[in-house]
Parts: sequence; structure tokens; C-alpha cells
Amino acid sequence: MTWICLLIILANSVLYLDEVPLIRVFFSLFRLAAVAFAIVIAVKNKNFGGGYMKWLIAFFLTLGIITVLKRGATNMVISNLLNSFGIALLLYNAIKESPKMAIRVFSSVFSFLIYLNFLTILVAPGGIFDGSYLIGRNYNQIGMSLICGMVTNVVAYNMGVKHFTTVLILCIVCLMTTIITGSMTSAVGCLLTTGFLFIKKKELKRIVLIVFFAFYVLFQSFVVFMQSDVSGMRAITYVIENVMGKDLSFSDRARVWMIAYDFIQDSPVLGYGMQKNEWFEETFLVKSAHNIIFQIMIYGGIVLLSCLVIVIIVSVHHAKKEKTALTYTIMLGLCTAFFMMMMENYSMVLILYMTCLLYNSNLLSKAVHTIALEKKQKKLKNDNSHLLDHHSSLQYAATA
Repeated sequence: MTWICLLIILANSVLYLDEVPLIRVFFSLFRLAAVAFAIVIAVKNKNFGGGYMKWLIAFFLTLGIITVLKRGATNMVISNLLNSFGIALLLYNAIKESPKMAIRVFSSVFSFLIYLNFLTILVAPGGIFDGSYLIGRNYNQIGMSLICGMVTNVVAYNMGVKHFTTVLILCIVCLMTTIITGSMTSAVGCLLTTGFLFIKKKELKRIVLIVFFAFYVLFQSFVVFMQSDVSGMRAITYVIENVMGKDLSFSDRARVWMIAYDFIQDSPVLGYGMQKNEWFEETFLVKSAHNIIFQIMIYGGIVLLSCLVIVIIVSVHHAKKEKTALTYTIMLGLCTAFFMMMMENYSMVLILYMTCLLYNSNLLSKAVHTIALEKKQKKLKNDNSHLLDHHSSLQYAATA
């Protein structure tokens, strides 16, 4: 039942179904039932997600109040709240009950959606709905769903739930998806996640994570926020033009960031509430601010950004209780997502899913330790059994 509810909620979050109203209404209605099921399970198990869930609710409560005050799109707030709340409850309670089964379900649902989307791309490379793709609608929006699916499947591999070959094939399919659709930002994210899969040593994973995070902070600070001139910096210019596939104006994003900056200055504390794409198109001539921090600041100013930062800090602090390769994998996935969100704005539900997965990574890491211990004990038991059989054979031969 959990995988059906998760499929319904994720379909609401990532699939573009506007061209098929009947299916969209179906998923919208059953989404309420799926969230209700998640709540019933949480009440039954008395597991509501701990400190993470409190801050998740605080985030949406803040966003909802600001959106009402600013006369924004309250229906979008409610939709994102239901999806994020439902996924968080399903994940937390499924992991509490059986970590291996939980990751098997989540990784399988993501894999199903990714393969389904890839199949539609092979049939119609230009998009099945008049240039729109099944996941995320446009080629840039596909990336976040792919990263979430890849990270969840790598976690499944670390837990022994999925074979390395299965995960590698999924990573290749994700990379091929970005190449066919032409999203360089998503392609870089997929390459980073795939590369991290081959790093076996925990310490090396940690070093890569620190370096990558430092690069992200510097890039976000100097290139995006301060709009520093990087034309004379060969290394950064190479990354922008050759790796990310952008020009030095970031395909006109620099102009969008400047407009966003001016708007935020007019309402820095509370922002403008959650707004529909039409509002952004009138203001920015595009459908978003093309940067997660600018986007959050527009939605709710410093207040909402502070709530998101606290959600991330709570997740990282909780995850650091178990400093394992699995934890670092999820952290890198979250860093990769934020790196991609320097240029794009993705589904808020998927962003929060990554933080929720990170928050629960200590439970997953403990499960990995338990699984490894069980395998070791089983091997020791088998070795002892073979030794006893061998000893019995020698005694029988000596007697004979």
C-alpha cells in the first residue's frame, strides 16, 4: 500500500498531466486518500517525524501566511504542503518499520517514473505534449527528479537492496535523458552523482563533499549574488562555458537575477508570497527566478529563507550522528541539487524530500551496520559448521 500512495503523491509532484485532465484529476483526488493513509499510519505507529516534521510544518505555515497576506497562489501552497507532508510521513514510518523495504519501495517508484519518462522521450524526443515532457514539463525540470531517483537508488545499493549493475543502468538512463533533452545543468548533476557512486572510501567521499560544497558557496556568492566579472578567470569560465554549457550571461539568467535582486530589496522580510508562473512571466519574462535562494526570497523573504535553512541544518545535524558513506552520498545529492538550483528552480517537494531522506539517514546507516553484522555472523556460523563437519570427518576416518 505504501508504494501505491507514494506513486500517487510523486505523480502529483513531478508528472506533467495538464494535457490529460482526467488523469490529473484522478491523481489529485487520490492524493488526498494517500496523504490520509500516511497520517493514519503515523498515528497508529505514533511516529510523526520528530524535529524535522515540526520545522517542515513551520516552513509551510510561514509560506501560507505570507501568501495569504500578499494575495498569492494559496492553492499552490496547499498542494506542496500535502505532497511534502505525505512523502515525509510515508518515508519516516516506512524506515521505522523496515529500512530495507522502505528504500526498496522509494527507489523502485522513482525508477519506474524515470524509465517511463525515458520511454516517452524515445518515442517522442521533442516531448509527448507539444514540446513538454512527462516529468517536469520542460527539459530543465526533469533534472531534479533524476537526481532524487539516482540518490535513492545509490542508497538502496549501499544497503544491499539493489545490485550495482541495476543502479549503474539507471544512472546511464538518467544521463541519456539529459543528453537527449539537451539540459546541460541536469547532465552535470547526473555525472556528479554517477561519479560519486564509484567512490568506495568514506573519507574520500567526505573530502569530495567538502570541496564541492566550498565551490558551490563561492560560486553562489561571487558569480550569482555579486555578479562578479569572471571573464578573466579561465577555470571558472571553462566550467561555465564547457561544463555547464552556458555563456557568461548564463543564457540571460544574469538579467533575471538582477531583476529578482531589485524585487527582493522592495520586500526583503516577507517577500511576495507564492506566485503562479504567469506572475513571474509578467515580471521576469520567464517562469521563475532561476535560482533557489532568489526564488525562496521572493516567496517569503528572509523569514521563509530562514525556515528553509533551519530545515536543512536540522537534517544535517541529525544525519551527522552516523557519519557513514551512505550519509555522505545523500549529502552530496543535496549539494548537487542546490548546485543545479543556482541556474534553475525545481519542485519544492523534491527539494524537501532530499532533506527528509538526509534526516533519516542515521536510521538507514544503522540498518546497514545491522545488515553487515548479520552477514558476518551468518558467514561465521557457516564457517564453524564446515569446521565441525570437517572435524567429524577426521574423527570418523581415524576410528575407521
